[in-house]
Amino acid sequence: MRTRDDNHLHTLSIFGKLFGAGRESEREEAIRLGIAVSDVERDLPQFTRGNLSCQLVRGSCVRYSLPRHGEGERTAWSLLQRTEQDGAQLPNGYLVQGNASDDLREVLTKLATEFSEEYYEFEGTPTEVSVYWEEYGGNAGVQRVHEVLQSLARL
Repeated sequence: MRTRDDNHLHTLSIFGKLFGAGRESEREEAIRLGIAVSDVERDLPQFTRGNLSCQLVRGSCVRYSLPRHGEGERTAWSLLQRTEQDGAQLPNGYLVQGNASDDLREVLTKLATEFSEEYYEFEGTPTEVSVYWEEYGGNAGVQRVHEVLQSLARL
C-alpha cells in the first residue's frame, strides 16, 4: 500500500527548487541511455492521509520518454495514481485510462504492484512512452525506469 502524506509532493517540489530541478547524476545517466528528459507542468495527485481521497494539484515534475517501435497500431493510454473512489482498478491505487490490450494491461498491473511508493505515472502515445516522476535513486533508479520504458515501447 502506498504511504503518502498530505505534504509529500509539496515537499518534493521544495527540495527540487532548492537543489535544482533534478539531480544531475540522474539526468546525465538518462541522456547517456538515450532517454529524452524534460521538466513539465502537470496535474499531480495529492493524497489525504490514509489515501482515502486524491486531489489534483498543478505542479512540476520530470518526464522521461522513449520512442515506441515495432509494427502495429499504437494506442494511447495512461497509468495514473488515483484512489478507488476515483476509479483506480489496479493495485496500489492505479487507474488505467485509454486503450490497453490484454498484454499491455498485464504489464501495467505489474508496474502498479512494483511502483507502489513515491510519484510515478506512465503514459503511451502512438509515438512514444513516458514516465512522470520525481528523480531520485541515482543511476540505478534511472536504469530501472529505462528498462520499464523499453518494455513499454515494444507494446
